[in-house]
Amino acid sequence: QVYRLDTGDTAAWDPSTSPFSAYVFKIQANMDPKHRDSLAFVRICSGVLERDTVVKHIHQGAVSRELRLSRPATLVAQERNTLDSAWPGDVVGLVNAGFSIGDTIISSTVSKQDAVEHQALPIFAPSVFARLVLSDSAKRKSFDKGIEQLSSEGSILLLHARGRSGEPPIIAALGRLQFEVLQSRLANEYSCQVQLQDLPFICAAWLDGEVETFAPTTTALICEDVRGHVAVLFTSEWDRDHCRQRNPEHQLHDHL
Repeated sequence: QVYRLDTGDTAAWDPSTSPFSAYVFKIQANMDPKHRDSLAFVRICSGVLERDTVVKHIHQGAVSRELRLSRPATLVAQERNTLDSAWPGDVVGLVNAGFSIGDTIISSTVSKQDAVEHQALPIFAPSVFARLVLSDSAKRKSFDKGIEQLSSEGSILLLHARGRSGEPPIIAALGRLQFEVLQSRLANEYSCQVQLQDLPFICAAWLDGEVETFAPTTTALICEDVRGHVAVLFTSEWDRDHCRQRNPEHQLHDHL
């Protein structure tokens, strides 16, 4: 089952007879320690992927570009082998040149009017929040690159407080262990030592509705992620529930 881009309606998409389509479910940076590479892992959902196939890249419900997949690869441990073809159910690694988790890839033979996308994986509201303090300001360029690549993998969320452009981003995750992994990878892969500054928020919710008319409590913080989704951070569950009651025309969701 897929979703039409023009109407948002569901449509049948048979794995064996429909045109090629695939779903980006994972991004992995620095698999080759000698290079700052990034791979996008996709699962073939229909049709056949052949080497040098030209595809449409669907990002956030729209066709963003066309590109040629010249070196699709299968990966076993650290070995990469270029594929000549892949079939529904296969997992293939692609050199990541702008893919995001949740994106769809379809054959370029599918017209824009008939373009579809697969249902995205849910994004759960985070429950731990912090800011990162870089120990050595001379490492700023490596730090920014590391945060960009590691956040694209989906293990952490990068949030920016609305109306506070000068503040550093907020790092958010589902559990504390993800912060420890982030610190370790920044140190080992980007030579950046960072300290965590914990923030007082303990839960969050995704906002559905006009942000300009939303009335947060005094301790809540309204943020946006890199895709423009609005999240509200709360210092207590009572604070979140109170916001729901005082904003009946808005919805606060636990996941997208």
